[in-house]
Amino acid sequence: MTNYKALILDVDGTLIGHEYTISPRVKNAIFSVKDKVPVSLCTGRCFDRIHKYVNELELTSMQMCDDGGEIYDPLNHKPVYQKIIDLKTAKEIILEIKKNKWHYVVSYNSEYYVDKPYMSEEILRKYKFAVEKEMPNLNNVKNPKFTKITITGVTSERQKKVEEVLQPFSEKVHFIAAAYGLKRVTPFYAVDITEKSATKLTVLEEYARLNNIDLSQTIVIGDGYNDFPLLMAGGLKVAMGNAPDDLKKIADYVAPSVEQDGVAEVIEKFLSPV
Repeated sequence: MTNYKALILDVDGTLIGHEYTISPRVKNAIFSVKDKVPVSLCTGRCFDRIHKYVNELELTSMQMCDDGGEIYDPLNHKPVYQKIIDLKTAKEIILEIKKNKWHYVVSYNSEYYVDKPYMSEEILRKYKFAVEKEMPNLNNVKNPKFTKITITGVTSERQKKVEEVLQPFSEKVHFIAAAYGLKRVTPFYAVDITEKSATKLTVLEEYARLNNIDLSQTIVIGDGYNDFPLLMAGGLKVAMGNAPDDLKKIADYVAPSVEQDGVAEVIEKFLSPV
């Protein structure tokens, strides 16, 4: 084996394609190495939205969720690290979202909570948010701890307005565009809002500390703009073939696209026995 001590994967557009399934080749490749090096997902999704992939791959290592807001231990069924958005700031941001009549969800207790009057039927159906829990009443819940607020259905035309609204909160929160699935499948994406220091870079640093490994010993693979921090922190930086050119420019290696089993090729090339 190589000297790499962890394989870190984004989910949408990296581990899974537009069918939202793991291909047999990728699954077999992960199974071939997961008992030798920890395999962990690093995603904008909450843990509840990746646990089926964690179970399918029989992963026991810590998983990074909410664009850096949480590290979740699937063996003990609890988060081991969280970055919480200040409640006053969260309330103010949600108020602005409602004023603009945008759609949004929050990550709370490792699950998504939906404010259904502020979620379109299309998105509820497409991403199965209809099964999520109702948004807690912020006036009644004692200290709700949100690790992420996601504005959904953001078109390229609306992005500038979203950024203008969020700018006054930029000293308290970090916000970044995150794709919902693949661009050729859907014309819109999301803007993820996390606590100021919560990014895929800082969560990977904490993950490495918890696992007693050096960042240089990690292989990180991503495909989206919210994967820039991940690649900046990682050892071997891999961009998927379906990634934007800007991400490919900072990568050490460009893998085939998700539809061409890029993750499997990376495993075969860099984690195969010597």
